[in-house]
Amino acid sequence: MKHFLLIVVFYFFCGPLFSQEGEVIDGIRHKLKSYSKNDSVKVELVLDLAWEYSFYDFRKSLSHCDEAIALSRKIGYESGVASALSMKGNNYRALSMYDSAYYFLNQSLKIRKKQNRKTKIAAVLQNIANVYNQEGNVPEAAAMYNEALKTAEESGDKKLELVVATNLAAMYGTSGFPKKAVEVLNRAFAINKVLKDEHQETFLYSTLATLQEEQGNIKEAIKNGLKALELVQKQKDYQQEAAVKSNLATYYRASGDHEKASQYYQEAVEVYAKLQDSLSMAKVYNNFAMECLSVHQPDLALLSSFKSLRIAKKEEDTVLYYNTLLTIADAYTQKKDFKQALAYAMEAKPLVEKIGIRKNLKEMYASLSDLYISMKDYKSATEALVKLMQNTDSMNLESNNQLVANVGVEMGLFAKEKEIELLNKNAEIKEIELNRQKNIRWLLVGIVFLFGVIGIIVLGAYRRIKKSNVIIENQKLEVELKNEEVIHQKEIVEEKQKEIIDSINYARRIQMAVLTGEDVWNKVSREHFILFKPKDIVSGDFYWAYNTPNNRSVFALADCTGHGVPGGFMSMLGNSFLNEIVVENKIFKASEILNKLRSKIINALEQKGGAQQKDGMDISLCVWNKIDNTLEFAGANNPLWLLRGKELMEYKADKMPIGLYLETEVPFSGSTIQLEKGDIIYLSTDGYADQFGGPKGKKLKYKPLIESIIRNSIADMTTQKINLETSFNEWKGNHEQVDDVSLIGVKVI
Repeated sequence: MKHFLLIVVFYFFCGPLFSQEGEVIDGIRHKLKSYSKNDSVKVELVLDLAWEYSFYDFRKSLSHCDEAIALSRKIGYESGVASALSMKGNNYRALSMYDSAYYFLNQSLKIRKKQNRKTKIAAVLQNIANVYNQEGNVPEAAAMYNEALKTAEESGDKKLELVVATNLAAMYGTSGFPKKAVEVLNRAFAINKVLKDEHQETFLYSTLATLQEEQGNIKEAIKNGLKALELVQKQKDYQQEAAVKSNLATYYRASGDHEKASQYYQEAVEVYAKLQDSLSMAKVYNNFAMECLSVHQPDLALLSSFKSLRIAKKEEDTVLYYNTLLTIADAYTQKKDFKQALAYAMEAKPLVEKIGIRKNLKEMYASLSDLYISMKDYKSATEALVKLMQNTDSMNLESNNQLVANVGVEMGLFAKEKEIELLNKNAEIKEIELNRQKNIRWLLVGIVFLFGVIGIIVLGAYRRIKKSNVIIENQKLEVELKNEEVIHQKEIVEEKQKEIIDSINYARRIQMAVLTGEDVWNKVSREHFILFKPKDIVSGDFYWAYNTPNNRSVFALADCTGHGVPGGFMSMLGNSFLNEIVVENKIFKASEILNKLRSKIINALEQKGGAQQKDGMDISLCVWNKIDNTLEFAGANNPLWLLRGKELMEYKADKMPIGLYLETEVPFSGSTIQLEKGDIIYLSTDGYADQFGGPKGKKLKYKPLIESIIRNSIADMTTQKINLETSFNEWKGNHEQVDDVSLIGVKVI
């Protein structure tokens, strides 16, 4: 989480606070040199020296801890041994030597428990929790923090209790458990009502606001952010004030209040400028630029971005530098200056790829794909889209792995709670056993006192009923808690599913932008229709057309392997390759176009002989020469139907796909057709004919489809499309659509 800082507190187990290194150490050494007695005062001076070194030279600190331990044991000063052991544990934690850290902290804990000093016990427990937290063992860390919190509360030391609660909340926040973090923060607020520590209260409100923003509760985030700002302005802590204002700008931006967002971004910049904190100022400049883009003010965004860029370059902050470059690229895209946008995006690209942060890679490839589509460079757009989807999948995988890890941690926390519950139940069982023995003794005595025995039995029955009611209530509470956990996990899964669907919808938007538009098809023929019904959000079918300067129209309908996202990738490749073959290389012979397309698909998919990959596509492709009104047709598995009057003629395709099929490639053949006015050309993929439906749930097949085409051919092309789509939906009924459905009709006029 972006605003949490774990507060590791040494004060409660060592004494003095951190201060200036050189002069303090010299002062302590001078006191030690002049102090001749071997007593607790000398031990404390050695501990002070160890404390000062613990901030920058752990080895020297450890050496002085050992000196303090030896002296303390010599004079029988138990507290000195405990303090030195605790400090040794923390030094080893700083060195990431966790086994040693646990050993020395637990040795210190034994002494503090023997002394029964609650405040010291709580401080050591907290430091053990810090080790578990640093090691990533959240369940053990949570258990230790909670034990420390309970002990601090028993000691009556409110300041220590507040620090432990704040640390526990911070750990829950950084570990991905915002609800638990908020729960503990509320306890910290309650403690601070007694202490009235305004600096701590500022931190609590700021942290709570951050958690609420991450949970989507923007209204409450703004409310608590404003409380933090009010407090920090009273304290005249300008660094913290700038940070709070920058956060508030982010909350207002999320709420849609762009006026307030701009106000707080500008105020944060002004404070950072007074503090001469140029790097923080640059980050705010970039955030403000993104805010300007969200309200379509690209010129203002550029002004702010270039300020950020200069500082990021000077400070050598690579991540901020490439983020600002991408913001500038987005601003130029908004201004329709695609050349400048591409220049800045390409400058950022190697930096983003070198650092390799998934979120930044995803944002960069999203910007590049949008940019290439705007420039009508569909090949580059396809490549950027593939990279985008790869990084989206990787982010989803990492996110799902983190989700699994968090579920595991939650199970660990639950297991810890169950362990404590089991210990309590064992104690309860022992208590019941003792009560039973006590009842037996009273029963033996009660032979003489019969009425007394009856009274004891009645009292025991009452107690058992009361205890049963308590157990039932606890079980009911446990069921409710489990239900809450299930609901929480369901919300997480739904959020992940939404992210995946959003990514696929983004891919669909790009695919629809790449598919040939109506302006091109109207030049092929003013009378035409395209029936296009993807099975999933993204389609494996695609249609394509191009009108040449020498009065030819080239158009095609293809069915790629699979549907959904895999089919969508294949369709983007096919579309891009057809542009390259026909538009760039100016190849207008139908069979040769398919031969070239097959070669490119095989090379792109790296298909080899032997274990044959089935990835590829079926396609119908036409080249209509409008000068002599002839049509050249070539097909891979998909035929062409020509309707002349009431007669429908089928021109068969070659029985092989676009892709690896045989060890020896056989060239595609072509058919030349002399067209007549009024002829209608139909191209179809297999989705329509393969649909299950009707009263018996069987496939429709091609014969009823052809009959439907002939029956509807007297209508205009728009009506034909409506009738064919209605017939398909009626046949499908409540059955699931099994494949992408595509059907094109082109009339010769």
